[in-house]
Amino acid sequence: MNILLIKSRSDEPDVFSAALQHLRIDATYRREFCCDDAFSRYSKKAIPKPDYIFLDIDMLLLMDGYSCLKMIRCSLEFVGTPVIVCAPSGQADDIEFMLRHGASLSLIKHSDFLMFCSCLDEIIRPEARLMRSMGATQVTS
Repeated sequence: MNILLIKSRSDEPDVFSAALQHLRIDATYRREFCCDDAFSRYSKKAIPKPDYIFLDIDMLLLMDGYSCLKMIRCSLEFVGTPVIVCAPSGQADDIEFMLRHGASLSLIKHSDFLMFCSCLDEIIRPEARLMRSMGATQVTS
């Protein structure tokens, strides 16, 4: 599985990577700090197409999150690739806007690490959501 995270701030701790490790998800994970850079690398086929694109709404540098989402959705290379917007819970209006304009799902950046992991798990492994809804618990060795 290939996962791409596009976010503008490199100084934030990489909670996303820590969550993937915590969940023991076998994935190739790439973090890009600019939408244009991500496009350039994937269009040149230098890196495999992502199975999931996580897009931080709070992109402030060269391009805002909506413009990046629009760019992704207009690209033939990413047709069918789920784009999950990431934002703090206080940005409900922004999340709704992004969902109306092409985002597949949203992922709340919970301050509680285990809650964030649980939400990420349900997106990447839909069977985890089904198991929890049936009252099953995940067994790890």
